[in-house]
Amino acid sequence: MEGRAGGRPVNLGPPKQRLVLAALLLEANRPLSTARLVDLTWPDSPPPSARTAIHGRISRLRMVLADAAGDEVALVSQGSVYTLRIDPGAVDAHRFTALLAAARAAPTDELAARRYDEALGLWHGPALDGVTTESVRRELCGNLEEARLQAVDELADVRLRLGMHRDLVELLTGHLAAHPTRERTAGQLALALYHSGRACDALAVCRRTRRRLHEELGVEAGPELGAIEVAILRNDESLAPAVRPAVPAHLPAEAAGFTGRAAEVRRLTELLSDTDPTALPVAVISGPAGVGKSALAVRCGHELAGRFPDGQLHVDLRGFDTGEPLRPMAALMTFLRALGLRGTRLPADQDEAILTYRSMVAGRRILIVLDNAAGAEQVRPLLPGSPSCAVLVTSRDELLGLCAIDGARPLSLDVLTPAESLILLRRLVGTDRVRREPDAAAELTRLCGHLPLALRIAGAHLAARPAEPLEEYARELAGSDRLGTLAISADPRARLGSAFDLSYQALAPATRRVFRRLGLIPGPDFTPAATAALCDVALRDSAAELDRLAAARLIREHAPGRFRFLDLLRLFAAGRGEVEDPPAEREAALNRLYLFYLRHADAAARLLRPHRVRPALPEPEPTGFARPADALAWLAAELPNLTAAVHQGTRGRQRHIACLLGESL
Repeated sequence: MEGRAGGRPVNLGPPKQRLVLAALLLEANRPLSTARLVDLTWPDSPPPSARTAIHGRISRLRMVLADAAGDEVALVSQGSVYTLRIDPGAVDAHRFTALLAAARAAPTDELAARRYDEALGLWHGPALDGVTTESVRRELCGNLEEARLQAVDELADVRLRLGMHRDLVELLTGHLAAHPTRERTAGQLALALYHSGRACDALAVCRRTRRRLHEELGVEAGPELGAIEVAILRNDESLAPAVRPAVPAHLPAEAAGFTGRAAEVRRLTELLSDTDPTALPVAVISGPAGVGKSALAVRCGHELAGRFPDGQLHVDLRGFDTGEPLRPMAALMTFLRALGLRGTRLPADQDEAILTYRSMVAGRRILIVLDNAAGAEQVRPLLPGSPSCAVLVTSRDELLGLCAIDGARPLSLDVLTPAESLILLRRLVGTDRVRREPDAAAELTRLCGHLPLALRIAGAHLAARPAEPLEEYARELAGSDRLGTLAISADPRARLGSAFDLSYQALAPATRRVFRRLGLIPGPDFTPAATAALCDVALRDSAAELDRLAAARLIREHAPGRFRFLDLLRLFAAGRGEVEDPPAEREAALNRLYLFYLRHADAAARLLRPHRVRPALPEPEPTGFARPADALAWLAAELPNLTAAVHQGTRGRQRHIACLLGESL
């Protein structure tokens, strides 16, 4: 028995004083009577001064503990009862018991083995060796000693399952030498020797143990040891090592030249390392086509791989693809086969497959990456039931239902910053090339909308034409068919317009119509009110459609109630409108939008400059603004849109808007 404080040994006094301390430590935070301490110190015949001697030892222990541990340990008394108040984690005996419980509850054999090793590493010989008599030592520590033997046996079982046979031989040989009649240890050593290619030595252990039991104790060995001996003699298939669950490593390679996203990787690491031990961590990366969701998920998966030693599962759910989305049952079959299930053991029913999948990953630390999900219903059957796992989902949809019902945590992914776009371009086409034409490089990244897929397509074209100046390619992009230029004809996945079209085709017809109409808007952003006028629908319906488009990541809400496109998506929307909508319909939609701007600008001008005489509008006026502050707020928010409407043409309404705008300002 020894004590340490701050890494330094503490003088605990003579054996009897150490025995009193040991008894108090074993009963840490529980009362112990003086009579019990007397019985332990003098088990045969205590002297008349026994109680006084105990009190003296308690006093000396108080001084020792106060000097070594200060306020962290307190030896308190109440009458003839003493209680040692201490953190159980500071006492090896209690730490051992806690680690043993943790090992038995560990979700994986690997973690259990670490906990068993840590628990057994606290032992440095028999408990209380040299402190008291053997009988008192057994009385106080008999349960601990038996728990130690049990821990060695349990650790051996775990290591046998892990296939660590050669490592076990030395441990079990010493253990059996100290306890030569433990049949369980003998059987484990025989199996370890057999799986290490030492069948003869394994048989010798079985026979020696049987003989010792008979000669020393007069008993026969139990059936378990005999069964192991017979199986070794027959080279029985039952002795084949258990097949450990497969450790899948499905993550694709990271994209070359991956740029930026450091903050997003940190955030995802936080979300997938949730400290709640009862909740499954699920994170959803959403964003428009081409923004780099899959690349971010793969980068994050590789960053986190070390935290999930039982494997990483990955599947492309094809939620936005030219064909049908992958069915959950097909994804489940992929996962179950990766986890080691084969042939007739594979379930034929989806509900059974879900239960089998959850059972196979229960307690294991596995990262599941579900890429390109169409919706929450495609994802839910693939969620494990064990909080030891984590799930990372990517989708063009926000999957708000998954967040609301299943506790998923969202991360919205935006385009790269201008600086990050230039870094990516340098990695794609070469630093010297970008350095020679910095202005052209900046313009090129702007024309690509700082969208990673667009930049990669442009980079591929430029890398294939190393002599072409960046300025020349930027002029080509600035032409009338930018989306057509940002395409690689031989690869459907490297066509920006095709990527956008998959998101567009997933919309309902009414939502597609609103999306096309929004491509007509001349200004940088739009509101539900402006959209209602443009599309000739009720305000409530326009707000709902904008929410649907935002959820599909075709527009984004950059301020409360105000939405905008990515530049390239605006081009795509306008292009779809030119193809699908008659010119008369588009002209009528623009007229309604101009009338909306005109009415509101007129109402603002009348409120802010009430004494000015101006011609009445041919159309009925709107309700107007309640206060001048409301009119000013509307004008401030809509000024870029009003300016864009003025500059788009020379029609009368546009001139009227300009006049009213000038008066109001």
